[in-house]
Amino acid sequence: MPRCIRVPGIAVMALALAIVPVSAQTVLGLHAGVSVATLSGTDVTNATARAGVSVGASLTFPVAHILGLQVGANFVQKGTKESIPGVGTGTFAIDYLEVPVLLRVGVPSGTPFGVHLFVGPSFSFQTKCSVSASAGGVSASADCSSFGSMKSYDIGTLGGVGLSLGLPGKLDISVDALYNFGLSSIVKNVDAKNRALTVQAGVGFPLG
Repeated sequence: MPRCIRVPGIAVMALALAIVPVSAQTVLGLHAGVSVATLSGTDVTNATARAGVSVGASLTFPVAHILGLQVGANFVQKGTKESIPGVGTGTFAIDYLEVPVLLRVGVPSGTPFGVHLFVGPSFSFQTKCSVSASAGGVSASADCSSFGSMKSYDIGTLGGVGLSLGLPGKLDISVDALYNFGLSSIVKNVDAKNRALTVQAGVGFPLG
């Protein structure tokens, strides 16, 4: 039975966004990096990390002096690898369009460098899924739709920390580390949840 997941913080952030001063600037961010993902759950065994890419864009809306609401759209590769001694290896590859809605907290430093923190929900929509295996010199692969038990979406909690550097022209560059903790199983009737660490670099452009 699917569980109802409540995210009351979104309503609070949306209300705060409605009272942002008109003089504040929205920032467009572009970023790319590496995702290191796996699956976790009582039905997951012998799982190891699968490395993939993460690329996307975001808009950060100012809420208060050090607070912002960051909404993004990212292409992220997740999944896991499995190795069974004496049997073979397998790869579970899942690609998502991920939409994080994050509260961003900046830590003023009085220098061009700054630290920022992220926290909030992340909504993921599957764009591709495949399973491949190799054993005894024989390889095979199949689309996940062949199994009929994969969910096409995922909901997680995302948190992270980043370091930014202001540049002339009001631009800034940043390096972020974020962890996505899946809240529900991605396979029906099986306990297997997404876990992903993303390290990315980006650049921000003020709008207006």
